[in-house]
Amino acid sequence: MMYTPETTPTENPWKAQRRAKKVDALVSALDGALDASKILLPEQRLDAVAGMGSVGWASASAVAGVNLPSVETRWEVVRRYEARVRASLDAQIASDLAKALRAVAV
Repeated sequence: MMYTPETTPTENPWKAQRRAKKVDALVSALDGALDASKILLPEQRLDAVAGMGSVGWASASAVAGVNLPSVETRWEVVRRYEARVRASLDAQIASDLAKALRAVAV
């Protein structure tokens, strides 16, 4: 780990880039498996990914063609699914708010 003069830890940019590629590959493989399993809602996808054990991660990494992910990489994948849930909820709130405003305006 590198340190700046202020002793703030920074992540190696090459390591971060490799991790991002691995996360992309894992998310793609997991999306394919979740689509095949008919798990469509973002909340259910998050629950499925967050509840995966070592065997699930090993299977996902084999399908994605990457090495077994570290704990940090696994959390990056879970965070990506959490972001999808937040985006889905934001879209639902915006849609409901727009419907309510249209009802009030009429």
